[in-house]
Amino acid sequence: MKTGSHPRPRSSSAFTLIEILVTVVILSVGIVAVLSAFNQAVAALGASSEALAADRLITERMDALREAALEAGDPLGRRSSGTLSLPAGVYRWEAELTLLKELPEIRRDDEPLKEAVYEARVSVRREGSDNEHAAATYLRAAGAR
Repeated sequence: MKTGSHPRPRSSSAFTLIEILVTVVILSVGIVAVLSAFNQAVAALGASSEALAADRLITERMDALREAALEAGDPLGRRSSGTLSLPAGVYRWEAELTLLKELPEIRRDDEPLKEAVYEARVSVRREGSDNEHAAATYLRAAGAR
């Protein structure tokens, strides 16, 4: 006959301290991963908001340059700049229309027309940001002489 204490049978429904600690560590890693992904999503949303506002401003400025190229007279050296305040911030823009080449004169309805090719450039930057958004295109315009 053995003397001494008998170990109690372990209940299968109870958790040990080690099991609880491992569970807490796994849950903590999961929560940190979800919060990190959320942070990245918020940063991406802010960047896309800035890009969308800049693209809208570029489109508006390009339309203005296109109209300037189509106006009667010489739009050479048309340079403009300004600011626009939006909920996303203050944006500074610069636009320039440069004559690249004068084309041979054409006649339309017995009127001489002078055609030319222009380069239109627009750049936009949000104050406090290092990102610059820019676009350039070529415009062919004819005006009466």
